[in-house]
Amino acid sequence: HCLIVGVYESQQLSAAAEALDKLSSGYITMLLKRGDLDGKLEKTLMLHDVPNVPSERVLLVGLGKREDFSEKKFAKAARASIKALSGTAATEALSYLADLPVNNLSVRRKTAL
Repeated sequence: HCLIVGVYESQQLSAAAEALDKLSSGYITMLLKRGDLDGKLEKTLMLHDVPNVPSERVLLVGLGKREDFSEKKFAKAARASIKALSGTAATEALSYLADLPVNNLSVRRKTAL
């Protein structure tokens, strides 16, 4: 099982990533400070056994700059998450990428990309 959340450049957490970080008492922020993921578009980092998170895995997906996040970048981030998952033993995934704010893009359209 895997939860998928986004991270913008400069290690800015998306709302879903912030919620998991709070649940895990800052675990995600601590790992990001080590420099393994900077939030650049399409970069990914798989985390295992995040404290207090009821999922075996959490996939962090780089979203690029928050102010430049667009439909095209959303699609690239979504594809990167699928590619990262394909190399794992995860059989179920829950993506919070559709919750990301993208100008003029509905949740329905985001899930169709």
